[in-house]
Amino acid sequence: MENKVLAVVAGEEVTEQDLNDFMENVPQDQQAYRSNPQFRQQYLEQLIALRMFTKQGEELKLDETEEFKKIMEGARKDILAQLMVSETIKDITVTDEEAKSYFEANKCRFVKGETVRAQHILTETEEKCGEILAASAGGEKTFEDAAKEFSTCPSGGISPRRARTFSIPRAFSSSKTEVTFSREEETQVRCANGVTPCA
Repeated sequence: MENKVLAVVAGEEVTEQDLNDFMENVPQDQQAYRSNPQFRQQYLEQLIALRMFTKQGEELKLDETEEFKKIMEGARKDILAQLMVSETIKDITVTDEEAKSYFEANKCRFVKGETVRAQHILTETEEKCGEILAASAGGEKTFEDAAKEFSTCPSGGISPRRARTFSIPRAFSSSKTEVTFSREEETQVRCANGVTPCA
């Protein structure tokens, strides 16, 4: 498979594989969006910015400072510790009976809290927000169909799973935004000027 060059930063190529490796750090609750072109573009821009800062740091010889050496020594110790843990447990096996026995003795550690499935529609205007809300409330469209057709959010408005917590999209992040578990399902149509909760 061709390793496509996506950008060149200070003479250094940034390839498709570089981006894929960088996106291994995507939070677990956002993994479903990794193939989304807009989502990948955001991470590419972050990677390019990091490469630019790295180049500037090299030009200023920050890698020769005592602070850099101290940080690198800390990283070296952390990596060695992780490798040693892996080395220690690589030959350890746990039988089904041992796993069951541990579970029975520690059931309280495996209790899941209450979860919700968040859905939203992100629109550009207040008018479109009202139209979608009316269509959804009147039964003309299901919320899922309306989200796929109208939402400008990369996720299409549909959360891929139930969860105890969510990373709220930037457009929802405001003093008016609240996350509640008082309802089993919480659905919102979000427009540029506010949040309108659906009944």
